[in-house]
Amino acid sequence: MRRYYFSQLAFLVAIAFCALAPIASVARADIDGDESSVEKDRAHFGAHKKLRKNLKYNVYDLESDRHTVHEFVDLTGRVFAITWQGAMPPNLPTLLGNHHGEFLAKRVTTPKTRGQRNFQIITTSKIQVVQAGHMGHWTGSVYLIGRLPPGLTLDQLE
Repeated sequence: MRRYYFSQLAFLVAIAFCALAPIASVARADIDGDESSVEKDRAHFGAHKKLRKNLKYNVYDLESDRHTVHEFVDLTGRVFAITWQGAMPPNLPTLLGNHHGEFLAKRVTTPKTRGQRNFQIITTSKIQVVQAGHMGHWTGSVYLIGRLPPGLTLDQLE
């Protein structure tokens, strides 16, 4: 009886997720989103926005009382990388958008590095997420594989 209840509950959760996923993906910003998605993130986090222009890309700094998020936008207007730091991790479904489901599936099978402040690298077919932290201090980054502008390395993303 108990096993039946849990399988039925899992089925209902899966149906709800499938029904709401198209709605949620429209309402969220996305790492592969266009430049207007930065404003959606700013509103979601209740942050102040500042623009830093570069020859190869622009960086939008979103600062709130909980975290600082940097969104990197290439010259075609697409978000290709996001970095963050703060007292707690940001809302990853908001930042990852359509890539969040694949991220969650991969995260389950990717072990954390013990003794390294919950350090974890999760690589899917399209994105790589690096995150680490402990209570009161979290950092991380996500970038689209193959979309970094020429000459830009991961170490240069702040």
